[in-house]
Amino acid sequence: MISLIIPAYNEAERLPETLASIFNFLKEANLDAEVIVINDGSTDQTEEVARNNGAGYPKFKLINHPQNKGKGAAVKTGVMQAQGDYIVFLDADNSTPIKELKPLLKNLEDYDVVIGSRKIKGAKITQPQSWLRRFLGDGLNWFIKIVLDLPVYNDTQCGFKGFKKYAAKDIFSKMQITGFAFDIELLCVANGLNFKVLEMPIEWHNVRKSKVKIKSIWRIFLDVLKIKLNFLKGIYGKNKIINQKFGIDLLIGIILSEIAVGLLFLVSQNLLKINQGSNVFIGSLIIVFLIMLMGKILSQRAYEFIKFLIVGLLNTAIDFWVLNYLTSFFKIFSGPWLALFNLTSFFIAVLNSYIFNKFWTFRASGQKWAVEFLNFLVVSVISAIFNTGIVFLGMTFFKHWGGDYVWLNFIKLVAIVFSTLINFLGYKFFAFRAS
Repeated sequence: MISLIIPAYNEAERLPETLASIFNFLKEANLDAEVIVINDGSTDQTEEVARNNGAGYPKFKLINHPQNKGKGAAVKTGVMQAQGDYIVFLDADNSTPIKELKPLLKNLEDYDVVIGSRKIKGAKITQPQSWLRRFLGDGLNWFIKIVLDLPVYNDTQCGFKGFKKYAAKDIFSKMQITGFAFDIELLCVANGLNFKVLEMPIEWHNVRKSKVKIKSIWRIFLDVLKIKLNFLKGIYGKNKIINQKFGIDLLIGIILSEIAVGLLFLVSQNLLKINQGSNVFIGSLIIVFLIMLMGKILSQRAYEFIKFLIVGLLNTAIDFWVLNYLTSFFKIFSGPWLALFNLTSFFIAVLNSYIFNKFWTFRASGQKWAVEFLNFLVVSVISAIFNTGIVFLGMTFFKHWGGDYVWLNFIKLVAIVFSTLINFLGYKFFAFRAS
């Protein structure tokens, strides 16, 4: 049996058409289904309309909330009362045609959770939202990805989602958010419980008089922060920020950063004549611990980027030290030889980058080793061209303010800023991407 959950708040106008289309579809498709409408404290005739229009359907149930609690609370009430083997909730405005139920049920044979999406290949939008709503929706999705680490979902807010019974009961029993952000929370819980989730393209059309007001967007943003806090508190299941894996990562991060600080200290002795560096080593150790802990708290993406920056710090130190050594040894600070020195230092640093980014920063990759390394080299060559070009131009055609060593390292720092951005994007989404 299937359970269809319809949350309704002041839906007296649109509910009759939605229920009629659902009942007709279920009859034509010969599907055994219960239809549950949750009247969420409506102030119009929603209760009466729902009761009258559902009276002719044998498995219709109406549940009333005395007061408005929010869409999330309404859906949760319906899910916890549902008896079906598959549980699906959909909007009362009929924005997703009920015919999409068939492919959703088919997908639920292989997945625990299936969510409708208006933003992936295959989706059909017959009547789009206004540009402002689309803009706010895209902004919300990016905010969610950054804060909650949900990078795989393109559309979290579509009101058409289905579950196997055990998944729905388990997920909703742990949920705390009662407003529109409950869609986001349920995906966080599903991920935390390791349920298999599929994002499915659907047909969708915008319905006027939507209950989601633009002024309510800020409440969703606040709820996202509450979801993050709940996650950190372990409300959605066990969540250990400090664990053995983090301890190993922290040890590696400290070792790499201390080596980097040592190499940069050697370079600084040439530039600034610094002889005492113990405080720098202690300070770098504390900073590495704090930023890695902060990244772990924020999201996997932030944590990954911080590890990339630590590897990048070591790469930078190697790059600086080798370049300074070669230019100092040969007393050459411009021209083609300088470009050769820069390429040499850069690619020694790149080799270090490959080893640590593959096995530490990005870890597993779904590509074959040869293909992965070739992609890595492509990104590195592009980055090297930018890096060396900046150093060559800066040292050959500009006055060496502060002397050869000072100007060389300033220009090198500028080059590294650009090449680091190129490297992160290239390594993350090209070289070390999962297949």
